[in-house]
Amino acid sequence: MIWLHPIAAHERASHSYRGPLSQEVAYHVISLLWGLTGTASAAEGTQLSMLMPHSRTSTDVNIYEQEYMAKSNEKITMKGNPLTVEGRCIEEGGPAPAFKLTAADLSDVTNATYAGKVLVLMSIPSIDTPVCAIETKKFNQEAVGLSQDVVIASVSRDLPFALKRWCAAEGVNRVVTLSDHKHRGFGKEYGVELPDLGLLARALFVVDKSGKVVHVEYVSEVAEEPDYAAALSAIKDSL
Repeated sequence: MIWLHPIAAHERASHSYRGPLSQEVAYHVISLLWGLTGTASAAEGTQLSMLMPHSRTSTDVNIYEQEYMAKSNEKITMKGNPLTVEGRCIEEGGPAPAFKLTAADLSDVTNATYAGKVLVLMSIPSIDTPVCAIETKKFNQEAVGLSQDVVIASVSRDLPFALKRWCAAEGVNRVVTLSDHKHRGFGKEYGVELPDLGLLARALFVVDKSGKVVHVEYVSEVAEEPDYAAALSAIKDSL
């Protein structure tokens, strides 16, 4: 059985091939796959080499690692310190998991509340932290130029009262603030549960009008901002 490193599997799935391998490496691949004992010809090695990905530079590997980690919740840190994360890793292309959250008026909201809309779920640790505040204000600004068919919602364990007060003080009126304080199911359903802190990890999920997840980003360092451009691109592609 041949095992693929997750990064290699991710690259293969996205068809991001980068050119031929060396003839020597291709020869050994033929030997492994075909069970040959030194009988593969140089021509066969050359032929297979054109079908295989080129050996990567350290820069390439770093890029692939960043791309892979952005889609995974396996390694989340806070200021460099590893965090325990619970819940399944959401994959692009599948249906958005069901959720029940609390709005600022204390009413319950679910997936059905935003049916037919492009829904952006911003999972954040707390609105009262600098990076979360920056991220929420950034999306509030971007929302002005987006269709009314787009709903951007931040999700945290902050109390609804605190979220309402913060939005009023900061002039945030295009981002909907939702709380997981009461039901506490969002964390595990979306793979952002930080059990040791009782908070949610930083992540972004874009759900299209049909309820399908079209963009996922698990921010590997909680103290850093997400990739705004990638999220906005996914939003616009869903309209």
